[in-house]
Parts: sequence; C-alpha cells; structure tokens
Amino acid sequence: MHHVTFYPIGNADTTLIQLKDSTVNILFDFADERCASDAEDKRCDLPKELDKSVSADTFDVVCFTHLDRDHINGSSLYFFLDHSGSYQQGERKKIKELWVPASVITESRNDCGPDARAIQADARYRLRQGYGIRVFSKPKKLKDWCAKQNISFEGISHLIVDAGKLIPSITLASHGAEFFVHSCRLQISRTGNW
Repeated sequence: MHHVTFYPIGNADTTLIQLKDSTVNILFDFADERCASDAEDKRCDLPKELDKSVSADTFDVVCFTHLDRDHINGSSLYFFLDHSGSYQQGERKKIKELWVPASVITESRNDCGPDARAIQADARYRLRQGYGIRVFSKPKKLKDWCAKQNISFEGISHLIVDAGKLIPSITLASHGAEFFVHSCRLQISRTGNW
C-alpha cells in the first residue's frame, strides 16, 4: 500500500510519498523551519521526522519544486550532494534522482541563500554528468544555457521531461503510481489504496 505524509512546517508543506509499502521514497521539497531554541515553536523537527519514516540512507527521488527558502531551508545540511565534498560529511541522506524545473538550472539568482546555491549547483552538476536528475520542461532557455556551458542538449535530452509527459523512472506497472508533468508541476496517478 502507498502512504503519503504531510509535514506542516510553516509556509510550505514537505510531502513524503512512500510507494509499495515504503520500498520507494519520494520527497517533495524540504523546509526545516523549526527554531530549535524556541520552546514555543510547534513545528516539527523535520530531519528527525524524516529519519523516522525513511530508514534507508537514500531517497529514491527528491523533488524541489522551486528554490524559495520556504521550500528548501536546511536542505544543504540534510542531504548528501554529489557536486562537492563540503556536502558529503556525516550521515546525510543521498538522493538517487533529483527532480527540478528547468528554472533551477537556468536561473542566475545572485540573491539566493546557501541552500538554493547548493541545490542549484547539484542539479547543474548532475545534468552535466548525465545522471540522477529529471528536469521538467525544455524551454529555449535550457537549450541556450546548455550551449553556453558547452553541453550537448541532445546528449542530456533523456533527462528532460516535457509538459504532458510521464516521468519514466516511476511507472504504474513497476510502482503502482506514475507522475505526470503538467507544465512545470506534477500530477500523481495511482492504483490501489493509499
């Protein structure tokens, strides 16, 4: 049976989808907004709660819907990020497949914080290396960005999922659920009980 857990933690809700009796773990956003020094703060300790739900050292999928602080806060402290040894110490959770909209790759945001810079750097690294990422939509900006970076757009096109398409790594046949990209947002189809 599939299981969905919502973590009410502030402005955004982190969501954990566990498919096939928790054998596949998919996380949407990560925003650890709790102030540990404030005894009155009722928000959950997100890393602790996720560690209770996901005993494995790897998430099958982590999707960052966008890089606003309230969707990524604390992510660079929690996740093992492939692009730099600075994000690989301790008991960090690994990410098998990172899902991001194309804007995470193409945007040049000088005003973003350390979590946004780390997630963007990891997404760009994975795209350059050609593994462990799905990028939603393929706007002209993404092609232009690839050209400026001397990356063959055709060489990474298998990592891009256009609007109106299913994400190929999670299927109804294998996982009992599928994810449909609707513009740069996702919709979930499922079979059986949740």
